[in-house]
Amino acid sequence: MVSPDHKTPHSLRAGPLNLYSKDNPSGFGIFSSVIFHLTRLSNLKLLRDKQRYVKGRTVDIACADFNSYVDTVLASDKINEKTAAFCLLDQRTFECDWATVQKIASRKTVGNKIEIFYFVPTGWFGRAVDALGSPEETMIRWWGKNDWKHLRRMNNADIAETFKQRFPRELGYTYAYTWPIYDGHESQRVMYYMIHASDHREAPKLMRRAYKTVTNRDKPHEQLTLLMDPK
Repeated sequence: MVSPDHKTPHSLRAGPLNLYSKDNPSGFGIFSSVIFHLTRLSNLKLLRDKQRYVKGRTVDIACADFNSYVDTVLASDKINEKTAAFCLLDQRTFECDWATVQKIASRKTVGNKIEIFYFVPTGWFGRAVDALGSPEETMIRWWGKNDWKHLRRMNNADIAETFKQRFPRELGYTYAYTWPIYDGHESQRVMYYMIHASDHREAPKLMRRAYKTVTNRDKPHEQLTLLMDPK
């Protein structure tokens, strides 16, 4: 989880799209607080050690199940009602419970909610479900409802769109958009979609700029029209 400053024009430069990009090789950019909860600690420690010192910035690494540890993070005094923050949920397929997303979205009761980047694994969705063997329990936790099976009848884009719609409808976000992440710069195969949910008016515009800069691709025309001037 990181805390950005939307007053900075490039406040999304250190986001998941270009954590290691050529324009920002050092990583965290303008963020004042970074909390990671992943299992590959060696990679995270290496990234942390590469950061230049910035007064007031802390980098905390915890090896934990984020579905459980999220309560500790959200209770931290680093997050208050006025803290501008976003949370990157870069799960391995079905790791992130929907209840965890709900907790993050409801943490702040005043002002803008915690901004969320949520990755939807679409490129291997069917195979991943089959690999579970008995998927019911895992899928109910991940989807948050017992009607998850209808997702199997959808194409990849529709799965992502269905998830995206839940952010404004169920979680109350003002803006939510899907961003396709391809299997390489020249590939047309979408491996997964990143959902960006925010209450901040400038966030979709900044995300569009960051996406185009890093991927050299535009969004589909119908979504670009909405991004030009989000209401």
